[in-house]
Amino acid sequence: YNGLGDGSHTFRVQATDAANNTDATPASITWSVDTSSPSVVVSSAATSPTNDPTFSVTVTFSEAVTGFAPTVAGGDLDITNGTASTPAGSGTTYTFNLSPSGQGPVTVQVPAGSGQDAAGNGNIVSNLFSITYDSVAPTVTIAPAAGQLDPTSGSPINFTATFSETVTGFGLDV
Repeated sequence: YNGLGDGSHTFRVQATDAANNTDATPASITWSVDTSSPSVVVSSAATSPTNDPTFSVTVTFSEAVTGFAPTVAGGDLDITNGTASTPAGSGTTYTFNLSPSGQGPVTVQVPAGSGQDAAGNGNIVSNLFSITYDSVAPTVTIAPAAGQLDPTSGSPINFTATFSETVTGFGLDV
């Protein structure tokens, strides 16, 4: 049979001979058709930006797969600016630790065909997971406002604080 849709199909055959004798119990077989590729999502509980030197990443398939190994060496992960270690999992859920190689964006993607479902369909390409690694503390410089003399008898005394990057939690300590 050609053109059967995905799902379970039962085929029955009943035999009748030249004398019109019909088999009382037809033979049957049930067969499943699966032409759909599993989808896959890469995620992490880590938030961006992060300064964590190693964090866990989860790869979740829409159905159980085999043949997937969450390592760069096996070609089952495309990682930019990082390395995978401590792979674990089976079926639909796999995990690994991701260690950024340097400052900036770290990305992970599962290429198409990295895992196969029970029917041999390879997965479609995953989302592009991206997180920014930032382990460098901001710096600050303080300078007197233009025209401010040292020593001064004036009030108020104005200063300018310049940070090397956007900061939160800025406060004065005098």
